[in-house]
Amino acid sequence: MNEYGQLRSQTYLLFAGLLDQAISESQWAELVAWAEKVEGSGFLAALQQWILDNALLDKTGIQTLAADFTRLFTGLAEEYGPKPPYAHLYREDVEQENCRAAITQCYSNHNLVPLDPYRNTSDHIVAELQYMALLAAQQATQKTEYSLHKAAIVSQLSFLNTHLLTWVIQWQQLIASQNSRLAFYAKITEALVYFLQQDLKFLSSHNCTENWGEINKKNPQY
Repeated sequence: MNEYGQLRSQTYLLFAGLLDQAISESQWAELVAWAEKVEGSGFLAALQQWILDNALLDKTGIQTLAADFTRLFTGLAEEYGPKPPYAHLYREDVEQENCRAAITQCYSNHNLVPLDPYRNTSDHIVAELQYMALLAAQQATQKTEYSLHKAAIVSQLSFLNTHLLTWVIQWQQLIASQNSRLAFYAKITEALVYFLQQDLKFLSSHNCTENWGEINKKNPQY
């Protein structure tokens, strides 16, 4: 279970890194190397195939990715692209100030300080993904007592249900609807939503009253 917790943490950090800033030439080379090496990439398969299909992307192509990043994630103008990925800009069911306050209170409750691309603790998608990565890493390094894991799982379930998954699907659909010259970020956000939904199912299946040792026996792969 601890190893799986570390894998979950690394996956959250992977997405946070891909959405934190535009892809550089060196990062693109690393992604191509990953896509050529990894087998059985599961929910990342569509993204992996897109990278392989575009492995020879030149400098102009990298610049196009950078332009897509700017248009899709920085909210320069309404006619230019979607609103930037801050939860309070997508949550119509809660006041913007209350939305941000509730999320930053979650960070404070766990003494965690994730950073968004503008280096402000906030409700930006990158900060929220970093926060989940930190929670997963904390859970993975805890002792295997059931009560500690139960509390860690409840915290992560609550954040997914109350915050991340209340707006990220709508945001991802907007990204997918854009007429980008390259579909790189559509593939990333599609994979992200799938991962979040699967992680929710995983955490929900372990949020029960069974003895933690019995859970491990039943799920030796975790």
